[in-house]
Amino acid sequence: MGMSYRLSFEITDPVTGKKHPAILAGGLWHGEVLLYDFSLMHQGLAGRMECDWRSKGPVYHLEQGEVTTEEQRRVLDELSQTMKPYFNGAFQGITDEQLAQLYPGSYHEGSGYCDTDSQVEHDFKGAIADMVVRTLQPKKVVDAGCAGGLLVREMRNRGVETFGFDHCPDLDRIAVPEVAPYLRQGSVTKMPYGPEDEFDTLLCIDVFEHVPEDRVPDMVAEFDRLGVKNLAVHISHTELEHFGHITLRPLSWWDEQLGPKFRRAVNTGGELLALPLPYDPKRVLRIYQRVETPIEVAGVKRAAATPDEVAPLA
Repeated sequence: MGMSYRLSFEITDPVTGKKHPAILAGGLWHGEVLLYDFSLMHQGLAGRMECDWRSKGPVYHLEQGEVTTEEQRRVLDELSQTMKPYFNGAFQGITDEQLAQLYPGSYHEGSGYCDTDSQVEHDFKGAIADMVVRTLQPKKVVDAGCAGGLLVREMRNRGVETFGFDHCPDLDRIAVPEVAPYLRQGSVTKMPYGPEDEFDTLLCIDVFEHVPEDRVPDMVAEFDRLGVKNLAVHISHTELEHFGHITLRPLSWWDEQLGPKFRRAVNTGGELLALPLPYDPKRVLRIYQRVETPIEVAGVKRAAATPDEVAPLA
């Protein structure tokens, strides 16, 4: 069972400038394919859309209407462009400098990520901190993509030595005052910390989907260089409507990208680490653990553990 969602938006005809309402419902990954029901009411078209991330665009299965006009074709083409985050190679060649310009302090302020008076953010970040402390019992933590540092503050309030970094070019301006000394400017592909900092746990909440697909290997290499034992992450797999969501993939894809250095812990002490506000079966804090270097025995390399073999968390 999964929870689908409904998204309504407008598509602009690039020739006439006319706006056409579109509705998507579904957004569930079935293996490598994401499925949506769609409706283009003004065009008299409705049906099912299949988005296989390994391809270059969606496949439409019409259940109502027929594509007979150039306008209909243009509107469908524009809908396909909207789906780009689901597909292989759609966003490549974006530099760290270009990414940083997308997330200035005004972006974080507008999203409420530095609002120290927000009860919603307090409850949300506090719930994450409670899960991490209870599940991993970390000693020293770094929050990757920390925005103003609200989660850093919640972790420190729970007695955990915690630091953070963010791509935001004017991070100093938006930093929560009480944790500002513990924050640095940097990206997940070029972290401002190293193994000498001796972090055991890295937090990364709603960041992976903002990383261009061709930069994901650089991110994983940085996680490895940092030397952390645990990753506590939340990944958006389907949420197309949010700014900057350019790499939307199934959980299995992320498992593959993080391996062989890290493996997802299936057993988290018998508890589903569900993120609050609002509850969705897929809004789960995922725990990845470092895989020890395979051991050479008599010329035979022992295979790394699969996710099902990862030891339960303490």
